[in-house]
Amino acid sequence: AENVTLVCAKVKNTKLELDSWKAKCITFHYCIFENTRIKSTQKEATFVGCTFYERDANTGNTHLKLEKASNFTKCTFKNIISEEDLLYLSNATVEHCLFSDCFVYEARLLTLSDSTLIDSECIRCRNSQKYKTSLFAVANTNVTRCSFLCCETKALRSYSTSYLFSASSN
Repeated sequence: AENVTLVCAKVKNTKLELDSWKAKCITFHYCIFENTRIKSTQKEATFVGCTFYERDANTGNTHLKLEKASNFTKCTFKNIISEEDLLYLSNATVEHCLFSDCFVYEARLLTLSDSTLIDSECIRCRNSQKYKTSLFAVANTNVTRCSFLCCETKALRSYSTSYLFSASSN
């Protein structure tokens, strides 16, 4: 099949290797992902109205690494604790998404390259790091109308901190 669409599925405690799926494009509508890792270097993935969260704190299982085109629209990422970047995306569009009550240690909440981040909110998210001193890192990425409310980023050494680190972005 060229395309496959999953609607209202609940996926928990799973690693999804999308490259092993036969479809070229994979779409998730209103799915719930609990403690789920998703990875792909070759497939296009779209997430609409999906929720990503962790149950049982400190599992660190929620992580998405997508290198092909991906889209996240009206998705929620909440109550996630991780020691690696929560979202590591290339060629992505992230719009109208909410990041709430997430904590990353020695990592970033979101790393984007050659992407677009628009109309998204980050509420009560925190990080604590030695060297990576921002919640979001973007390269060659357009960031428009995003907000950070009650967030905290803390460097363990005396480096300057910010919510957004930008390299060649608009």
